[in-house]
Amino acid sequence: MSAPADSEAGARPAPLPRRAAGSGIEWLGLALAIAAALAPFCFAAYPPLHDYPFHLARIRILQSLGSGDYLDQIYQFNTWLLPNVAMDLVLHGLRRLVDDVVVGGKLFVCAVQLLTVGGVCFLRWTLQGRLGLAPLLAAVVAHNWVFLFGFLNYLFGVALFLWCLAIWIRQMYDTSAPRLLVGAVSAALLFFCHFLAFGLFALAVAALELQHALETRATARAAALRLCASALPLIPPLVAFVLLTPTAGQGGTDPFGDWLRALNFRSKPWDLTQSLLSGSFEIDVATAIAALLTAVGAIVALGRQGARLRFDRRLLLPLAALLVLPLAAPSNLFSAFFIDYRLLLPFVYLAIGTIGVDLPQRAWRRVLGAGVAIVVAARAAAFCAVWWSHDRIIDAYLKAYLDLPAPATLYVAYGEASPVLRARHRMWSERWNPPLKHVVSLASLAGPVYVPATWAHPAQQPVVVRDRYQASYRLQGQNPIEVSRAGALSSLIERIRAVDRAGGHPPGPVLLLLLYPEAIEEFDAHAARVAAAGPQFAVLGIEVDRSR
Repeated sequence: MSAPADSEAGARPAPLPRRAAGSGIEWLGLALAIAAALAPFCFAAYPPLHDYPFHLARIRILQSLGSGDYLDQIYQFNTWLLPNVAMDLVLHGLRRLVDDVVVGGKLFVCAVQLLTVGGVCFLRWTLQGRLGLAPLLAAVVAHNWVFLFGFLNYLFGVALFLWCLAIWIRQMYDTSAPRLLVGAVSAALLFFCHFLAFGLFALAVAALELQHALETRATARAAALRLCASALPLIPPLVAFVLLTPTAGQGGTDPFGDWLRALNFRSKPWDLTQSLLSGSFEIDVATAIAALLTAVGAIVALGRQGARLRFDRRLLLPLAALLVLPLAAPSNLFSAFFIDYRLLLPFVYLAIGTIGVDLPQRAWRRVLGAGVAIVVAARAAAFCAVWWSHDRIIDAYLKAYLDLPAPATLYVAYGEASPVLRARHRMWSERWNPPLKHVVSLASLAGPVYVPATWAHPAQQPVVVRDRYQASYRLQGQNPIEVSRAGALSSLIERIRAVDRAGGHPPGPVLLLLLYPEAIEEFDAHAARVAAAGPQFAVLGIEVDRSR
């Protein structure tokens, strides 16, 4: 690759390492990492991810638009110009090849995991010319709280961010034209995946260019010109976001106050590390013990065996920027939640792709590699068992949905307090295995069922509920309605009836899915209306008067 023009003013940057073909052990590690990341999908028809039912239901709604069927009468198209539509765009675009929503959704989630592991490996190969333990470490981290929450558009964007960043690094020392082309394509792709992925790329490019200026000792004018040229591809998506997308107007009523409240440096570092948890206490404890033993072994090797850390200084400022970012980020922004929790993950992936350990003795390399491989395989086996058991629970809901009258409207309510989403809370293990908060949205896959809880926010989703049925959408909200207090269930039923009297429901019966009905004191008074039931849930039929 040719040196950049501004390097003539100072020292030339170190060239990228010559990329070897890789040893057999490294390719075996990559194969194990891919198998471990994808194995759980063989044991679950519906990956037990919190927001996953939302995504599947929305793809089903997109397929119905223009067909004149039941869902087409309830929803209408919004816009594709949204920084949060990766899954919608991909599956809707491939609908002629993959018309089964369940199969398409599962393939997309598999692609998220595959692209993530591959992106970390491609970055490591770009920077160090070999893979090392990067595939296995990426597979360990790939099952995390962000993944369990089902932030699939964001995770798809993070995976592409790793690939785009590696390609940008490869083009850094070429002329401006290849860099601008890479930047333009990357910025456009990441913008439609998620605005956070676009922001990560912009921040990493700025930090890379600043690091480049420091290493080459470029003049201030040359550094500024290069930075401006590198920023050019980022401007069109940024302008489109501010001027054309409805998302930009969702900054919140007090974004500065939200940001100040998020700056709790005493507890926030600990809170952020929990975003790397898997959702299974036993798996996380076993992984933590293995990680501690591995760290001790690495320290001993560094001290006694002449081992050394491999680190590419090109990524020093990008790593520092991505480390500070989650600490300084607000929790909510542009109608998206848990912003700070999501942002630690890109730093971890970037660190895995950047930092390596050189062990001079082959025996130590084999011991360390075998140890990490055992952890990866054990975690994969544990997740297979967990997903298999969770799939049995979700299947009970699907069977109940098939028995419902159709077409119908299906609300959802909690018989107890809504589960806390923070990983350290006791309800994490009790109510997140599997996460059932949005399982109601799967009813739209079983038949013509309108689920007001399926999120169709105009600032985030490409579909919205028609004005005629907005009353039911607003009544439900995006979460189950809590009816744990005395009289709350009867009050909710009356509010649903009021919406029906105002014509806020489409044709068909009105139903209510109750999660954990055994916790509701007044449930027995409504037990005669149960239309379907299963372990810890019941579907009530709500009598409505449509005689007028």
